[in-house]
Amino acid sequence: MKRTTQGKRSLGLLLGLSLLAAATPGLAENRAGAVTVSPYVGGYVFDHEQTYQNLETSPVYGVRAGYNFTENWGAEARFGYINADSRRANGPDANVLTFGIDALYHFNVTPQFVPFLAAGIGGIHHNFPGRQMGNYPEYAPNYGAGLKYFVTDNIALRGDVRHIILPDDELNNLEYTAGVTFQFGGARPAVQQAAAVEEAAPVVVAKQEAAPVIVVVKEKDTTPPAVSLTAPGQGADNADINRQISVAFSEEMDPATINGQTFTLQNGNMTVPGTVKTSSATSASFTAANSLEPGTQYTGRITTGTRDLAGNALPGDYVWTFRTQPVPEAKVVTSVVTKTETEVVVVDKFVMLGKSHFEFDKASLTPEGKEMLKKNVKIMEDNPLLRVKISGHTSASGSAKYNQKLSERRANAAKSYLVREGGIAAERIGTVGYGETRPAQAESNPANLNSEAAKANMRVVFEVVEK
Repeated sequence: MKRTTQGKRSLGLLLGLSLLAAATPGLAENRAGAVTVSPYVGGYVFDHEQTYQNLETSPVYGVRAGYNFTENWGAEARFGYINADSRRANGPDANVLTFGIDALYHFNVTPQFVPFLAAGIGGIHHNFPGRQMGNYPEYAPNYGAGLKYFVTDNIALRGDVRHIILPDDELNNLEYTAGVTFQFGGARPAVQQAAAVEEAAPVVVAKQEAAPVIVVVKEKDTTPPAVSLTAPGQGADNADINRQISVAFSEEMDPATINGQTFTLQNGNMTVPGTVKTSSATSASFTAANSLEPGTQYTGRITTGTRDLAGNALPGDYVWTFRTQPVPEAKVVTSVVTKTETEVVVVDKFVMLGKSHFEFDKASLTPEGKEMLKKNVKIMEDNPLLRVKISGHTSASGSAKYNQKLSERRANAAKSYLVREGGIAAERIGTVGYGETRPAQAESNPANLNSEAAKANMRVVFEVVEK
């Protein structure tokens, strides 16, 4: 009852501020250079798939403080507090803190009506007072949308909905809030500035001479744009087969002229299918529909159909080449001998899966990975009494909890392929995930995913076990 009363008081305060704002006349607009403060209240829905977050939907109270770099782009820091009850009768209640920094893009439909998109990074901190669980912090990215409705030039009513992701535990929370945004400073619209000057100026009746009319003629932009940077760069010989192909320009470009006809990627004489997006006013990216082929030379091309905002075209096609990383050699895990009642069977070479055999940061097999597994299927078909254990391993990049789950998923993905595609009986195959706990090589810089040590540690190993 106490929490409900507090929530009603907070909502009443925000409503009172909103009514006061509505009674104040003025011109409204989302202003560049303005500082914003936005108190809010709302509801927070916990994903209760796991025990430590087995909590009821609860009120959330908080404040956001931000800055508008332009009329469209802004950034906010946020802090929220939730006092959550357990879903279980004798379960632990929790004090939950949320915090982070978000980027906002505003769609100024009208000066008063301003919907926006938001995305950012932050954290969530669960505190279970008096319980052994104690504190439980996690990083938590989020994304969502909202709406500002300006009732004066400095105050707007506001609503937000956010999807909060807890990647380490694969949880998804939801937050919905309502509040008020107070806007301070910033560049006021020219019409509003003129109105303010006119209102403040004394009335003087006098004959004035007509002021001379000054006409400013802006010089036409005739400088053609240029490609200033590509990634992978010209002549690169170890490009990731799953990466985007990116291009940067020397000036702002017309996004309508950057598309699948003007930005292409070719493998020999074949055009690679994919999607082209303008990442910003001065950059664009190409994402292939499928992973690129390893050890293969590709040619990127930006044609003269791309133009800047003044309509100037590239002076000529920009063409560059790069080569993807080579196919890693299949590594021999073991060559073993197993006995039957009547004969000795020599088991040939099992192969180990490496980094290029799974899609980046996923447990999905690449075409190369499936080809490697076909060799292991053949060995098990030829030796029907053979049993194996499949163990998954990862590099040291990322949290230990995430790497443990990734290693388990990749080991299970290899088993699923042998059972589903190879027809091997499931009881002949065991799986285990070791995460980053059993590295093949020590990683001096865990953040470098392309180091030789990291590549060696990202593996799935087949081991023969006795029947």
